[in-house]
Amino acid sequence: MNPKTIKRGGIAVFMIGLALLVFPMITGWQTNNEQAALEKEWNALNTPYDNPLKLPAVKAAKSTNTEKDNDPKASETAKGQALKKGVIGKMSIPKIDLQSMMVPGVSQKDLQNAIGWMTSTSFPGEKGNSVVAGHRSHSYGQFFHRLDEVEKGDTIKVETTSGPILYRIYEKVVVTPDNLSVLEAKKEEEITLITCEPLYSDEFRLIVRAERIN
Repeated sequence: MNPKTIKRGGIAVFMIGLALLVFPMITGWQTNNEQAALEKEWNALNTPYDNPLKLPAVKAAKSTNTEKDNDPKASETAKGQALKKGVIGKMSIPKIDLQSMMVPGVSQKDLQNAIGWMTSTSFPGEKGNSVVAGHRSHSYGQFFHRLDEVEKGDTIKVETTSGPILYRIYEKVVVTPDNLSVLEAKKEEEITLITCEPLYSDEFRLIVRAERIN
């Protein structure tokens, strides 16, 4: 093998290695920018709710509500804003240090930069099963990267323009990708989180279910 061929081969290997190193950095930067843009949009939508003059009254009202007292009109308003503006709100899971914006839709484009809500399922705050999905990969956002660490009893918080919703995890299972039973509601009002299993593979689906507790 002549020196030129060896040199070209070395350059090719170097460029491939560089690409493998840089690609996750670029996608991570894009994801962070998109999350920041979504959060800015969310803050604009949520201004009345975040107003310090109104927040205590909202908190007091929420803290004494029962499931029967939930206002369906408030949920419909939040849903309409989410579909119109392309941002639902925020999801937080303290156990795994997760804080992420949520968007309507679970297409590849949607899930690149946020957690996605399956629009054919109940909206957070409505009765039924709200189904959301997120990546746990190198290439795109690692939103559910540590989802396998959650346990029964851990909490999930979803904030929409109608206020915070608190859920408690009651089930964690692994199923095949064609198992549609995960879309069905088991509780009066719940949320189901879906991601790939095992890490960096799409062979199975990790399912986490939680019921509303506030």
